[in-house]
Amino acid sequence: EYDEAVEELLACLKEDDAKIFRLIYVEGLSMDEVAEEMQMSKTVIYGRISRGKKQVRKMMQKREV
Repeated sequence: EYDEAVEELLACLKEDDAKIFRLIYVEGLSMDEVAEEMQMSKTVIYGRISRGKKQVRKMMQKREV
């Protein structure tokens, strides 16, 4: 049930953003590792995480209503 809820929330993100979330929060990779794997700068990774968190919060608020 937990995995389904996580996947549902990640589905509201762009594909690359969801992948970043999985790599960091599910697989436990570091920012450096994610930046290298995604071939992006850490600044871009931080920005995508920030934007993704906002989207996930909105989605969670909608589910509570």
